[in-house]
Amino acid sequence: MESIGKHLRQSREQRGLSIDQIARETNISRQYIVALEEDRYDAFPAEPYVIGFLRNYSDHLGLDTEDLIGKYRTLKIQEQPAPLEELIRKPTQIPVQLIWAGAAVVGILLVGILVIPPIIGFLGHLPQTLAASSGDRQAKTYTLVSKDKNLDQRLYTGDSISVELGSQSYALALTSIGDDTALGDYRFHLGDEIFIDLDGDGTKDVRALLKDVTPADPSHGAEFALERLAGTSTSLASGPATTGDEMRPGQPAAGSVTANIADTKPVVLLQDVPSRPFTVDVIFRGYALFRYVVDDSRREESYFRKGDTVRIDANKKVKIWVSNAGAFSGKVNQTNDFDIGRPGEVVARSIEWAKDASGKNILVANPMN
Repeated sequence: MESIGKHLRQSREQRGLSIDQIARETNISRQYIVALEEDRYDAFPAEPYVIGFLRNYSDHLGLDTEDLIGKYRTLKIQEQPAPLEELIRKPTQIPVQLIWAGAAVVGILLVGILVIPPIIGFLGHLPQTLAASSGDRQAKTYTLVSKDKNLDQRLYTGDSISVELGSQSYALALTSIGDDTALGDYRFHLGDEIFIDLDGDGTKDVRALLKDVTPADPSHGAEFALERLAGTSTSLASGPATTGDEMRPGQPAAGSVTANIADTKPVVLLQDVPSRPFTVDVIFRGYALFRYVVDDSRREESYFRKGDTVRIDANKKVKIWVSNAGAFSGKVNQTNDFDIGRPGEVVARSIEWAKDASGKNILVANPMN
């Protein structure tokens, strides 16, 4: 009998679809798509998951779904043969009391799984929600006084932070919460880290980090962490030496000036080959915030830790941004290894097809401003 996974993989490849595309379009996790194509059914939590994902994947490819599911069930029967006496044995009668007891246990488990966690989550956010939604709530001002180095504070629209710098105070007001959360003249996404020169003397005075925000629900507010940087440089890597695992993400944003951003020459990754779709595999050697845009259309962003991997399939171009270049290890078409910077550097690159001086095709990683 033909392998089900082989049939799925060949059908996908004939349609020119990547595994990542299938994952996005079917909402099936990439690991389960790979498991289906490799006939590794033990990778699924239970058999209903196999049948459900197989049906979804097959329907998406326009295959004969019922035929594939029938083949899968036949395969499972062949793998788990039952003795003849087990097949003809009369079913054992189950006491009614045991059935009711089992139903009660299942009901209790369902309540514990479906009801209790949402209640706990609701209660956890209740103080924040009430504070943000109350029509009587007055905007508040929180102060990072001269004797303090750090301030962690959840803010709501209209709140502000006053930073004491010498004999002067500088206010940063939270004016909006959303995809771009605005604190003073600076705009943040979740995890963004901006170094701010409050008095305009060219020295960064405060590091501001957006620790928590729900763009779709401003009522939860936005949590910021501020750190006073008196006497430090503008480098994202300032302070004690750190390893790749200890780095935390930083990002330049509108209105900010960030040093220690790598600015190197273009790097040729492939040369004298036909211009064609390519794959970039990334292995993370440490903690980093990583963002990429494929062919100027699909955008992805997430945090990654040591050992995490990402595969990017592109036709012409990939734009990448990483908060800690030392954590990035790349590979093009599974053969050509490349790095893009040192630990602590914020790096942005555009990997795209171009022509060299002799007119030959090259795949090059260009710095982006």
